[in-house]
Amino acid sequence: MFVSSAIPDYVHESVRALPVLPTAVTRLLSLARDVDADFREIARVIETDQALTARTLRAANSPLNGVSRQVKTVRQATVLLGADTIVNLALGVSVISLQSGLYKNLPVDPTAFGRHSIAVGLAARTLAQHFKLPNPSEAFVAGLLHDIGKLVLLMHHGEDYARLMRRAQKGDASLNELELDAYDLDHALVGHVLCMHWNLPSAMAQAVAEHHAEPAPRSIADVVSRANDLVKTIQLGDSGNRFVAPAAAQGMPRDEISRDVLRELVLALPRLAHKAEEALKQSANGAATAATAAGDRPRIHLHVREPDECEILTAMFWSMGYEPVGPRDASATNGHAAPIALLSSVPASDLQRIVYQQRVVPVLDYAAWRVEYGLIPGDAFDIHGLREWLEAGLEEMAGQE
Repeated sequence: MFVSSAIPDYVHESVRALPVLPTAVTRLLSLARDVDADFREIARVIETDQALTARTLRAANSPLNGVSRQVKTVRQATVLLGADTIVNLALGVSVISLQSGLYKNLPVDPTAFGRHSIAVGLAARTLAQHFKLPNPSEAFVAGLLHDIGKLVLLMHHGEDYARLMRRAQKGDASLNELELDAYDLDHALVGHVLCMHWNLPSAMAQAVAEHHAEPAPRSIADVVSRANDLVKTIQLGDSGNRFVAPAAAQGMPRDEISRDVLRELVLALPRLAHKAEEALKQSANGAATAATAAGDRPRIHLHVREPDECEILTAMFWSMGYEPVGPRDASATNGHAAPIALLSSVPASDLQRIVYQQRVVPVLDYAAWRVEYGLIPGDAFDIHGLREWLEAGLEEMAGQE
């Protein structure tokens, strides 16, 4: 973990200048560490804060929490959802409220920034449930918090930091790289300092600290890091950072999560995020787009040798409304219509590409894009640039039909 003496004084000063967590939430966090505390005491603490009570009940009654009947009291919510979940729910709604108060001068759409944080929390919770981690709701709150260091840096550095965020949005470099160059620290470290100042659980603080690192497998930090990359890849909200590192997602779909589970998560996240925004009283303008069933989506064949890049492309295509299939499925239609395109990273002389061209299936030359972009295996992806290229290519193909 980080050495406190290496952290500049201004970070500690900025953190101390932030609003504190509500007294009731601070007391809840203390109770959560007390093995003798019971649900009645937890409910009483929440009920001492009327605003917190109202926000917690609203969130508890959200479809996101799977409660089959209306919850009218905090005690009911605690019994139905469990003490750990209700404590983290109260913490989550407080974090959302505090973050919203720091959005002034944010150089990205505040609603999109908040949506990104909520989507990361939801994805982290889903992954934690899939891996059977002991406290999925803790992963949810850690996901909500993962980018809060950006708001602290914006508060202290003002327009200087806003310029860094705008450079990252243009694709100059990843935001955390720009932060390290400018300040010798990044938003993950600053967020960790804030979590420690608020005396949050160590697993949450570590997840915030390591969401751009390589955390221990199947930890809260691990699922938050993976969720962050996934949400950026499908571009749900806007974190102010266009880059995803392929190595950070290595092995997740192939070895640990089935393709069907990952597809379901990608397709469900927009709807879940919309409901969560409503439950947490964030702006939720418009309706979430309904996901199209896998069998009804246009198919795109992927012939990409680099497995980590293939995973990113697969998730991106799912979010764009397509069903990507690999080379093994290329010759079998299984009742599906012919693919609308082949995306290939192999040389143009490859026999398989010639066969597709003979069948009048257009080819997206991913190999040429990688050369033009200067991408080498393991490089961080500008996922916005990649998506723009895919959309332009697919639109051009549709116009030629």
